[in-house]
Amino acid sequence: MSIEERMEFVLRSIESHDRQIGDLVDGLAQTKAQIDTLAVRIDSLASSVETLVKVSNRDGVDILNLARIAENRS
Repeated sequence: MSIEERMEFVLRSIESHDRQIGDLVDGLAQTKAQIDTLAVRIDSLASSVETLVKVSNRDGVDILNLARIAENRS
């Protein structure tokens, strides 16, 4: 293999690796975007769960109060 052929082979290899690295970087960027979207959704779900817990606790207190009222009237 001549020097020119070797240099051409090396350049093709570098270009191929460069494309592969570019593809990997693009894939990582897409993955990061998906993770960011997921984090926003998780935060929203956590907020919804907190709201549900507060409402459930309040309902529990209200039910206990109603039970006490009913007990006092019997």
